Amino acid sequence: MQSEMRRRLALTVVLLVPLGIGTKFYAGPAAGWVRGHAGGILYIVFWTTAVALVLPSPSPWRVAGGVFFVTCGLEFLQLWRPPTLQTIRQTFLGRVLIGAAFDWWDLVHYGVGAILGALLVRKTARATSDD
Repeated sequence: MQSEMRRRLALTVVLLVPLGIGTKFYAGPAAGWVRGHAGGILYIVFWTTAVALVLPSPSPWRVAGGVFFVTCGLEFLQLWRPPTLQTIRQTFLGRVLIGAAFDWWDLVHYGVGAILGALLVRKTARATSDD
């Protein structure tokens, strides 16, 4: 059952990567919100799922809380602008991983992502324990 849970979490991680990157190129309705915030939600869900995949024992809520805390730290780090970080932020990967500009609203969306990530990991654990 543990291997089935890990398989499902791994599949989720693989699916979240193109979904998250896709938000950066979305051009439909509510494009500003999708590009600016939906990706942040998926970012937290991705990292919560990835950490739960590597460390399956901790509570999903503890994992999500840790991911939320680290990600909020990265958000506040965007207020610091040394030349090295600015150079990294000028790349697509740098913007996606560490962000480019501080936004208080990102913290709200990270909270939503943490809740969704914890619920997803918990549901996956329960579904695989029933198998």
